[in-house]
Amino acid sequence: MQIEVTFTLPDDLVRDAQELGILEEQVINELLQAEVDRRVNDLVNEEIHAYRAEKRAKERPQQIQ
Repeated sequence: MQIEVTFTLPDDLVRDAQELGILEEQVINELLQAEVDRRVNDLVNEEIHAYRAEKRAKERPQQIQ
């Protein structure tokens, strides 16, 4: 599946991005994929930390009240 996306960007950003070749389709695809990968990795790390914290809490001896 493919979609076409239209953005409204400030002129100075467009000019800088064009000079750097960032507005090319392949580069935008790579930037989006890198951000998706980073966010998925962050979510996985959050789940790992939550799992480990839960496991540590269960392994601690129960405090007597």
